[in-house]
Amino acid sequence: MSSIVNLLLTYSVVLVGGVFLILVASQYWPGTKAMHERHRMIPLNDDR
Repeated sequence: MSSIVNLLLTYSVVLVGGVFLILVASQYWPGTKAMHERHRMIPLNDDR
C-alpha cells in the first residue's frame, strides 16, 4: 500500500504538468481563436 501512495505522490507532478500543458495547448490551438474571441468580447460590450 505504501508503494502505491509513494508512486502517486512521485508522479502527481507529471500528471498536473500534463494537464497544464493540455489546457495551454487547447487555448492556443489554431482554429479555436474565433470560438475564444467571442467569449472575450462579451464583457467589453457591456461598457457602452
